[in-house]
Amino acid sequence: MVVIIIIGVLSAVALPNFLSQTNKAKATECTTKMGSIMSMVSAEHLLSTTDTDALLTSEAAIANTNSNLCTFAEDAAANAIANTYGVTSAGK
Repeated sequence: MVVIIIIGVLSAVALPNFLSQTNKAKATECTTKMGSIMSMVSAEHLLSTTDTDALLTSEAAIANTNSNLCTFAEDAAANAIANTYGVTSAGK
């Protein structure tokens, strides 16, 4: 009987921690994809500034297609400044 009570208490403590870990993993996926997009855009900008806008648009579209958890969009405020690029992410 004591063993059952101990297991019940441990489950009550561990279950909320486990559930919060799944939310953190979902957020990490969005952050990782956004970082990947910005890395590619930065590398393209070093090679050619003329194709960077098109790359950002296409990579955001590809990320939207491949992600069940996030929606990606170009950051209009950042992109309005010359040679500045940005992307935003929102959970679905």
